[in-house]
Amino acid sequence: MKPDKFLTYIFSLLTILLCCVSCSDESEIELYLQKGNLQQIPVNDATISCTVGQPDEILIFGGVGNYDVFSSNEKILYPQVVGNSISMVPKSVGKVAVTVMDDAHNAQQVTIFVEPSVRKYFIADISYEIEGGDMEAQEAIKSELAASETLYKASMDFEFNESERGYVNLLLNSNQDEILVENIPFVWESATRQISISFPNNILRLDEGLSVRNGVDEEGCWEADLTKKFLPLYPEVHSVKKILHYRLCK
Repeated sequence: MKPDKFLTYIFSLLTILLCCVSCSDESEIELYLQKGNLQQIPVNDATISCTVGQPDEILIFGGVGNYDVFSSNEKILYPQVVGNSISMVPKSVGKVAVTVMDDAHNAQQVTIFVEPSVRKYFIADISYEIEGGDMEAQEAIKSELAASETLYKASMDFEFNESERGYVNLLLNSNQDEILVENIPFVWESATRQISISFPNNILRLDEGLSVRNGVDEEGCWEADLTKKFLPLYPEVHSVKKILHYRLCK
């Protein structure tokens, strides 16, 4: 083979190899976890964690054509392709595998642990609202409530294992003694703004649960309706409500 033909052959072979490598690189899917506005963390074949109720985003680079995404358990985490990213909605505590695939069947997978979301609240103050009855009856009810009050300066740690339910740990301050009641089931209904807490033996006598009176996550008021408890003794009373003034602990 003549030298010029040999060089042409070598050059053509190198060109083909470079094209193959380039095409291979372009077809490989790369996944990056988006944290904040700037930070992007590579997560190919990695294990990451996210929190119940707090959406996350994974960016997709490379691949061929359109993307599809699959979760091994959509009850734990629901993923959806939005443009060149995956929008993830963590629904409940658990472990899932999320797989991204393109039109050429190139695939990439990431393992995700969904952890519980925790909100810690402090009961900063308690007040009472009583409607109906005379002043003497209202003062008698307030005195009874104040004498048996256990939630003042209490701490309530809500652990969401699902988006609207989980367990709460309650730390009470009673006569300068701390009482810890753990793993109390609760349901936090966002639509109705109701909080149902299954207190053991109904130790706090919150028969109707709590409702969000006003405020936001950081601070506000919960309301407990205690009217049924006092109606037999004070039939002239129309309404008895306990107001819990809470603050979110950061």
